[in-house]
Amino acid sequence: MKLVAYILVVLVGLGGSARAESKRKATPDKITKAASKAFKDAMTAEDKGDLETAANLYEKAFKISPHAATAFNLAEINVQRDDLLDAVAAYQLYLGLAPAAPDRKELEALIGELLRRPGTIQLYWLASDPFDHTESYVLIDGDIVLRPGDAVKVETVGKRSQLAFPARPGEHLVEIVTPISYDAAAVDVPIGRSVTRKIALPPRVDGNLIASAPHPITIDVGTRSVKINGERLVAPVGTYLLGVDDGSPARECPPVSITTPRAGELAYVHIMPAELPKLPLQHAPRRCRKLVTKRHRLVFP
Repeated sequence: MKLVAYILVVLVGLGGSARAESKRKATPDKITKAASKAFKDAMTAEDKGDLETAANLYEKAFKISPHAATAFNLAEINVQRDDLLDAVAAYQLYLGLAPAAPDRKELEALIGELLRRPGTIQLYWLASDPFDHTESYVLIDGDIVLRPGDAVKVETVGKRSQLAFPARPGEHLVEIVTPISYDAAAVDVPIGRSVTRKIALPPRVDGNLIASAPHPITIDVGTRSVKINGERLVAPVGTYLLGVDDGSPARECPPVSITTPRAGELAYVHIMPAELPKLPLQHAPRRCRKLVTKRHRLVFP
């Protein structure tokens, strides 16, 4: 199941540079003529306030003749454009090219600050959508961020109603659970920005057990084997040992215990590898990756 989504990346009040002023580097002496021209043209564009052109020209200069000063100026431009992830990458490139840089400590601190700058996940719906926030759970990475009946600020933007949840930069799994439906989707939150997703739940998804994971894994529920990111399943009341295959070569993860509840409640378990979530299989550990599990009992009034 996938949350039907329209993604819109918008700015969240960063308002320019993370520092009071740019500390732009001068044109390097030891770069090719073509790179020097692109570098100087980039500075001219920057002075005119054309940051997009400046960024493109600094990138051109760097491709022709890689230099620390070019990487630094590109990072400064990206900060001004609020392209913070690219800014971090360019600062790190600068530090790699200039091991003895006098501003290393300052930039390392700035990189740390930028990487910690939270973003926002905005979920919106229309009046015609079968979603009622007063009767729903919202979970992010297995943590409950909204329960039925919670007092929460709903913002109205045109025909949209939307909820906002702060989130660290990076990938997250967002899940919507209602008494009769469920859906899940991965979202990627940029540094200091928001990601907006439209909620469009299926008309009906039954089940008293929800098993989810940030990356696809395979679980065994009784005699069934199910590959999941997020899945709502029907299971008889009782205690189950969910066999977990995380894709690692050993495939010998310890089972996860979960007890399915009586009618009107849902058992929820989020299974997340705590290490190496994206390594190709050939580089994965020769054992089951460490797993972190989060369990909840979801109750609807």
